[in-house]
Amino acid sequence: QSALNGFKSGHYQVMVATDIAARGLDVEGISHVINYDMPATADDYIHRIGRTGRAERTGDAFTLVAPDDKDMVRTLEKIMGQPLARQTLADFDYNMPASPISSPKGRPAPAIREAHHTPAVRRTKPMGLRMLHAKPGRRSR
Repeated sequence: QSALNGFKSGHYQVMVATDIAARGLDVEGISHVINYDMPATADDYIHRIGRTGRAERTGDAFTLVAPDDKDMVRTLEKIMGQPLARQTLADFDYNMPASPISSPKGRPAPAIREAHHTPAVRRTKPMGLRMLHAKPGRRSR
C-alpha cells in the first residue's frame, strides 16, 4: 500500500504492476502504460490502457507483441474501431544475452538469473518483437 500511496502522491514516478493494477485502482494523471506482454483478453487490454485516459485526459500506451499475439491484435483493432500503430524493432539482436545485473556483493542476483529462463521471456526473444502504440483518450469502442 505504501508504494501505491507514493505513486499517487508523485513521490514515485514509475509503478511496475501486475494485472491487479488494471482494475479498481483510481490513480490520477497516469501518462504512460507499457505492457510487457499482451493481455489475455481484449477487456483486460482496454482496462490496462485505460489507466491513461481518465477524466478526458489523453496518454500513451505501448505494448510489446510477439508474432503469436497477432490474432489478439486483430481482435483489439476490431473492438477499438481503428488500427494500432506498429513499430517493428528490426535491428534488435534477440540472440544477444542480456547484460548481467549484479547484486551489491558483485554476484548476479538469484531472481534475475531465474527470470532469464521463464517461458514469457523465451517466447518473446526468438521471433522478434513489435510495439503497438495506442492513444487511449482518442479511441472509440
